[in-house]
Amino acid sequence: VSTPRRRAKNLPTNGKTGSADLSNADERDHFITLISKPLEFLISDKSFFTETMDEILSKIKKVELDRDDVLMRQGDAGDAMYILEQGKLRIIVGDKCVAFKKAGDVVGELALIFNEPRTATVEAEEPCKLWALSRVEFAELQKKKVVGSKDLICRYLREARCLNKLNDPTISRLAVAMRKRKIRDGEVLFREGDDIGECFLVEKGQLELSSTSFDIDQIKEMFPSCSKVLSSSPAPNATMTTTDGFFLGRFVMLTAAGLDAKEGALFDKDKNTVKSRINVKACGDVEGSFYTLKQFEAMIGPPRVSLLEGFQAHFGSDHTTVLKEKNLKLSDFDVIAHLGSGAYGRVNLVKLKKDGHKLCGCEYAVKCMNKQLIEKGSELEHIRSERDLLDTLDHKLICGLLTSMQTKNSVYLVMDYIKSVCLWDVMYDEDIQIPRKQSTEIKRFWASNIFESLAYLHTKGIAYRDLKPENLLVSDDGYVILIDLGFSKALPHITCVDGKEVSSDHAYTVCGTPEYLAPEMLLNGHAHDHSVDYWAFGCLLYELIIGHTPFVQYSGEDDLRKIIRRIIDVKTKRIKFPANFDKKAGDTVCKSMCSALLQPEVHQRLGYLKGGANDVKVHPYFSSIDWDSISKRQTPAIWKPDAAMLKKNTSVQSEDLEEDQTLYTGDGSAFKDWGELQI
Repeated sequence: VSTPRRRAKNLPTNGKTGSADLSNADERDHFITLISKPLEFLISDKSFFTETMDEILSKIKKVELDRDDVLMRQGDAGDAMYILEQGKLRIIVGDKCVAFKKAGDVVGELALIFNEPRTATVEAEEPCKLWALSRVEFAELQKKKVVGSKDLICRYLREARCLNKLNDPTISRLAVAMRKRKIRDGEVLFREGDDIGECFLVEKGQLELSSTSFDIDQIKEMFPSCSKVLSSSPAPNATMTTTDGFFLGRFVMLTAAGLDAKEGALFDKDKNTVKSRINVKACGDVEGSFYTLKQFEAMIGPPRVSLLEGFQAHFGSDHTTVLKEKNLKLSDFDVIAHLGSGAYGRVNLVKLKKDGHKLCGCEYAVKCMNKQLIEKGSELEHIRSERDLLDTLDHKLICGLLTSMQTKNSVYLVMDYIKSVCLWDVMYDEDIQIPRKQSTEIKRFWASNIFESLAYLHTKGIAYRDLKPENLLVSDDGYVILIDLGFSKALPHITCVDGKEVSSDHAYTVCGTPEYLAPEMLLNGHAHDHSVDYWAFGCLLYELIIGHTPFVQYSGEDDLRKIIRRIIDVKTKRIKFPANFDKKAGDTVCKSMCSALLQPEVHQRLGYLKGGANDVKVHPYFSSIDWDSISKRQTPAIWKPDAAMLKKNTSVQSEDLEEDQTLYTGDGSAFKDWGELQI
């Protein structure tokens, strides 16, 4: 069975549209039930519905179809989900009717996640009434909710005045890791003498704190943030009532860190709990979030060290400036061969001929992209982002950028030329065979190459976001080289939320290839950071061993609904490894690392813990790897592609490095940062 390469992932064609009129209470309740069910699998935070339902309803559009009207055509861009309230729809694939949809059914729900082409044509079998929800508008609502909630938690944690040594990205990571919890009126959170391992933050509501051991001044001393205290009363029954933003975890953190003289002896290191001297109960319903001391120590480090010295993250730690060549021209290159063509131009193999230049005689691959086509396809920001990221990088295992330039009609990226074969071909082309007896160590070597390039990107503050065999090349010296930073993202970045520009440590766009997407990229507003790369690396390592990723049943399976469902199900069900996994991997530690990388909760995922990428490097699976030697490409590769494999991936057809025939008709202002215009 051939394995196709995988791609990284309008309102109706006919019919009448309009806004929803839900002024009638019964109709509103009916509609809320109708709309909530198909959204539940994307939203694990149920408060999203209660807090944003009015906004969701304001975005819903009513769609009415007459008999034989076309709702969508196979191959159209999917940009909205439809819920059928009345009528009947027929589903057509090719020219064959394969199914019908009845009232209450959903059509095109994956369009809320991906901008994927529609897989079928949908027509009205009879007059229909539907409701449409746009992906763009729904995503904006989710983003607004997620960012607002995270920013509020970060502010409240700062105001508690016990985490001051932690920088903003670390506080943000902690906020995202916190889990939601609701406490009902009168419910006791804990009592005097209880062992407490949770650090609870009140987002909304009031708590009553009381003690038979402490007077009111001593209780206040534990929680000096007066703005979060509504009232207090003196002994003998000292009580204090708190409000929104009160961080109950303050005394837990200080006690665990040994920084509270009165409570310092009450920390149990074995249990990771502190002994409470206060009673806490809810005054009315309370909504909040919490993290545990165990989580804090795993993600950030021991409380004492973290509170006194802060935390230095692996991500974004390398601020070294990389100098790039800025004085080359098209005339400095000779074209050797044509390597391939894409949607916006072609790739040529060239040789630098500039006399006296230190790189004279070196070969490069030049991406020649037509400006008119780039603007028409709205791809300029995408291409500019890749260029800007490549400008900051210099690593032997990442395809590098020498320079960029422009002419009247085209822009050019002069990239490293890598004599290679795609890792995807090595894995799935039956004509390419690696030595079976050495396959275990060959795959371990490949995995070390791939992770080394990811770890370097992370030190530069870049999340890669599209790891897969198709974006990896096995070079002529046997090393695996990472290419294509088209979906990569530098973090933090400026994003727009509710019409305002804000700085965010997380990205919110779903991108990449479905089989490798981490759960957080699919759920609750899609907020994610570089942790998705550790998940994808786990998927890729599994694929190297088994021959397909964990979320398909065979290589090439492309049923997106099933793939997404399986990924989301990992939140509640553990990944099942084939019985022969250890045998194929050649050891038991490979499964251990895959399991640690494929943790659905980000704060438990290997690579995202306090040791950062180094936790992966020191895992027993990589015990034989010399990482410094790998980064310098000094360790001899066990297997190298032969000349015949390399020849299949090049063309002898020579071509001039000339302008594309499509003339650019814009004013050029969009390309002003591409250097001097060359004739």
